[in-house]
Amino acid sequence: MDEIVCLSCDPISDHEEEEYSLAEIIELAKESRLAFKELESSIREGFIKTHPKWLNSYQAAFILNVTGQTLKRYRSLKILPFVVVKGLCKYRYEDVMRLLNPEK
Repeated sequence: MDEIVCLSCDPISDHEEEEYSLAEIIELAKESRLAFKELESSIREGFIKTHPKWLNSYQAAFILNVTGQTLKRYRSLKILPFVVVKGLCKYRYEDVMRLLNPEK
């Protein structure tokens, strides 16, 4: 089974059935994945350009591309300095960037 049939979901459209080969579908998926990665990268770059002085856990994890659990591990191993403000962990932007780019 090498062919997959895609029906238009627009009832007004007068398009006929379109057939896509498995290779075409895989290529479309690759292109979509690449486009998503580029979008994600531009969002990260935009955030970094307009950064606040202090970051919350979600922001720090987003920039570092790690999970909340990994961020917690960084705190417990004293890899990433933090302070607690009103029960919430806060991270200095400079410390997060230093962890992201250790050579600087």
